[in-house]
Amino acid sequence: MISDFRLKIKNLQSAISNQQSGGFTLIEVIIYTGIVALVVLALVQFTLSISQSRNSNQSAQEVQVNARAAMELVSRKIHAATGVNTSTSVFGADPGRLSLSMASTTLNPTLITLSANDGVLVIKEGTSATTTVTSDEVQIANLVFTNYTVSSTRENIGIDMTFQFLASGTPDFAFSESVSSSVSVRQ
Repeated sequence: MISDFRLKIKNLQSAISNQQSGGFTLIEVIIYTGIVALVVLALVQFTLSISQSRNSNQSAQEVQVNARAAMELVSRKIHAATGVNTSTSVFGADPGRLSLSMASTTLNPTLITLSANDGVLVIKEGTSATTTVTSDEVQIANLVFTNYTVSSTRENIGIDMTFQFLASGTPDFAFSESVSSSVSVRQ
């Protein structure tokens, strides 16, 4: 009888172990599928977040590089000028136009303005061809020159520019920056 009981227990243990090693229960499959889905979702969200940050940083960097280069070049041109041609310049309005008198006849006059229709900053020195200052990925939305000159002093010109990244309809790339400065003619 004890041996029969031991045999029954052994058979029961064997049946239980066979039942457990046969596969997963429906609950286990649902739980594992849910865990895998959450991990995949987290990885996708992380990848999208990294991509958006990269796009935002790329547009900000492009705008800032163009703003710095354009402001530096315009400031140097004003500082190198011998005077401002106020009659052919446009002050206090967008788009502004600045005409500078230069010591060199090959650079006289130097015109700083926006291109006709695409918001690109251009400089024309004397009779030479127009030079593009900003890249085609950046647009100047606002260009205003202000004449701060007080009589009997050196001519002083204010510069206000707003740069925008030319986004392709994606808000990740939307970025703009306004820069201002004031520069005196060297005389």
